[in-house]
Amino acid sequence: MNEKNLSRINPLALTVSLVIAAFLVLVLSRLFQNVNLWIVIAIYFLIDIGFIVAMVIGIKTKIKPVVILKCTL
Repeated sequence: MNEKNLSRINPLALTVSLVIAAFLVLVLSRLFQNVNLWIVIAIYFLIDIGFIVAMVIGIKTKIKPVVILKCTL
């Protein structure tokens, strides 16, 4: 893949991976009952920062479909 294709996939791949990570944290926090709530909140906070970074990367790209998709999410 060349650099143009990678810059097109990066914000979308980051968003998909963060959604999967958030789902896994939700499921795993329910499976392990003795997990401290602050640990789960901190992990969700990091995932939220990742979503903001993905949104900024998606908006800064010059590819119109990625910008439209990131603005609607």
